[in-house]
Amino acid sequence: MMGVYTVKDALEEREELRLNLLDKAEEYLRRGNNDAVAAIIVSIEMEVRELVKEGRRLRLRGELDREVYKTLIDGYYDVLSDIWKNIRKN
Repeated sequence: MMGVYTVKDALEEREELRLNLLDKAEEYLRRGNNDAVAAIIVSIEMEVRELVKEGRRLRLRGELDREVYKTLIDGYYDVLSDIWKNIRKN
């Protein structure tokens, strides 16, 4: 049986996401592989879209933990922001 997904879990996922995707994006930028960087950005946007749909579904059922939801969404947008900053630097 799965336990309840907590803000702590969301923060851990957020940090793992940041480390993995930022490292990949930075490496692709160094290599000049702009298509791969764009693919990362698109995949993050698609994941956010899915989170929003799932959040809406959970909210309608009265099961949404707003803090967990906000932590996850903020995490994805933070990673996107950092990727865009790296793009502007290069």
